Amino acid sequence: RAGGPAAEDVAARAIGFAMASRRATISLVTSATRPMLNSIRGRLRRAKPSVPEAVSVHPDALPYEAGNGPIGVLLCHGFTGSTMSMIGWARHLDAAGFQVLLPRLPGHGTTWQECNQTPWTDWYACVDEAFSALRVRCEQVFLAGLSMGAALSLRLAERHGAAVSGLVLV
Repeated sequence: RAGGPAAEDVAARAIGFAMASRRATISLVTSATRPMLNSIRGRLRRAKPSVPEAVSVHPDALPYEAGNGPIGVLLCHGFTGSTMSMIGWARHLDAAGFQVLLPRLPGHGTTWQECNQTPWTDWYACVDEAFSALRVRCEQVFLAGLSMGAALSLRLAERHGAAVSGLVLV
């Protein structure tokens, strides 16, 4: 694996700020209409009694999955953003024949309190699971990330090496 422990530490710091040391409980990332996104479960988040367990997701922040081409593109939105910030890009790639997956990162698209209690490791686990799902269905998988989503994409590329066909970082 390229980079070694020092590179992993730098990537973890770039993504995680100082959030990795908090307690965790279970949260879910789901989509009512798309099977791959329904399978992305087990997101962890820190427990806080002041935040309700069931937090509604904004309608513009729902995960997006489309296409069935042999080339997949995993899109990763940024910190405090949602899928809405990348939906235009996702639809364009779908129309061009790519298989597209745009998960909603845990804690995003809900409330600031929900986002505040979600550690970076949950965000990475979400995109890692989405990447693995695309790898099964596609001959090649490209990663595209916006801001913190770009940092998550870089970490995926560092961890998965040659399984990543390319990166687009914004």
